[in-house]
Amino acid sequence: MGWVRRREVIDGSRIRPGDVIVGLPSTGLHTNGYSLARKVLLEKEGIKLTQQVPELGWTLGEELLSPHRCYGKVLQPLLRERLLNGLVHVTGGGITDNTPRILPRGTRAVVRLGSWPVFPIFELIARRGRVPEPDMLRTFNMGIGMMMIVAKQKLARLTTLLSIMHEKYWIIGDIRRGKPGVQYVGDL
Repeated sequence: MGWVRRREVIDGSRIRPGDVIVGLPSTGLHTNGYSLARKVLLEKEGIKLTQQVPELGWTLGEELLSPHRCYGKVLQPLLRERLLNGLVHVTGGGITDNTPRILPRGTRAVVRLGSWPVFPIFELIARRGRVPEPDMLRTFNMGIGMMMIVAKQKLARLTTLLSIMHEKYWIIGDIRRGKPGVQYVGDL
């Protein structure tokens, strides 16, 4: 439980065309998509939880037990300086379904696939399960656990603070005029 002053609520209403989307890494599946991962990797492929998977660098069980990341420590300094116009916690529904929830009328997110490294677990599921890219983007975070929308003029300060915190980040897209939704450009 907690509280926030009304003027400090980040509800996406300040998002404007020209804003930049900055992605923070996840630690893996982040508690989403386990049904599909289990179906592909355990049932279809027969991989055991204790089996070492070369693409992952450890066992499948260790990969699936990667803890969900908490972004509180990273976000607090950014929130104090009022750098953020929007936040997307990439959970079930992936980037595709979570992003439109915060977009104001008349705006869309353009996300550049290939602008961040996709984790091996997602590549493994896609390849072994022959899961189409749109389904992967709708089910999994694909390595981006939090998306921050920031005005272009505040981007330098945001990235400076992230660098001071030794936080990985990627510039993964921008906000443009259009029907609320996500437009992907490029390839994973």
